[in-house]
Order: sequence, then C-alpha cells, then structure tokens
Amino acid sequence: MDNAYKMEKHYKTGEKTTSSEMFLNVLEVAKKERADLIVLTGDIVNNPSQSSIGFIYDALESTGTPYIYIAGNHDWHYEGMPGSSESLRQTWIDRRLLPFYDGAFAVWVL
Repeated sequence: MDNAYKMEKHYKTGEKTTSSEMFLNVLEVAKKERADLIVLTGDIVNNPSQSSIGFIYDALESTGTPYIYIAGNHDWHYEGMPGSSESLRQTWIDRRLLPFYDGAFAVWVL
C-alpha cells in the first residue's frame, strides 16, 4: 500500500508528478482563490509518520486559510498493527494527528 501512489500524472497536464506536489498545488489554488475554508476529507497520508504529518500541517498552516481535517483510516492506521480500530485511532490521534485539531472539534471517519 505504501507504494501505491508513488507516481501520478498531473490532472491537467498529464505530466509525471507526485502526490505531495499535487497537494501543494491544490493548496496554492485555494490560497490564490482566497478560499474561505479548506476541508480535508480523510486518507491524506498513508500511515501517520511524523514527517508526513509535519509536511501536511506546515503546508496547511502556510496558506493562512482555516481548515477542517477529517481523519480517514489511512491517517491513523498501520497495516497489521494489533489493536481495535478504536484504540488504534485514539493512539495515533494522540501521537501524531493532534496538531490538526488545535483544540477544536475533531472529526474522523469510522
């Protein structure tokens, strides 16, 4: 699963790109268009590593646009890790995803 999205084609140009480049491009469009809100609807990362969460968080914060982060199962789940969905979700929210919630109401997909 970790290698599933290593090579993509840009949705407009068809040229090779990466999911990171496409994510930054979408955020740039939101900033340029002065979006009122950015909504991330889950599965933004595949496994919540410190570096991937830091990248997403820094990119969102740099837009200056408010955002809502809804964590999908890939945002908090490591394949094969023992534990119930509820305990794994809470573990990774506490360990990695908490910066996205910034004390606000947190939403996640079951």
